[in-house]
Amino acid sequence: MYCPPKRDITTRHLPPLTHPSLSPAQREEAIELLQQPEMSIRKVASRLGTSRGTIQRLVEQEGIERQTSQKLSPEQREETFRLLDEGISLRQVARQFGVNPESLRRLVMRHKPS
Repeated sequence: MYCPPKRDITTRHLPPLTHPSLSPAQREEAIELLQQPEMSIRKVASRLGTSRGTIQRLVEQEGIERQTSQKLSPEQREETFRLLDEGISLRQVARQFGVNPESLRRLVMRHKPS
């Protein structure tokens, strides 16, 4: 009968330390690319040869404000919030601006004051 060797439980078994997935130069390049409205997280990750998760973490760490709605101008977004505050339904506002109600709901959730 085979009995596997007992594991040493006195030491922790941690994965080996890994290097940061982006070099300082790549971080700078990613930050510059993310400032461009046409560059999505997916495009930046592809260009730098890394994962979307890595770029998403960079966005969160650096506090980079991403373009939230490419269909609505800043003025339209302001008008959207005003209409919603006046009690007009989300569906009606979405129809008025020609956007998907679910997209508008996500926009509202992202910019909802805490």
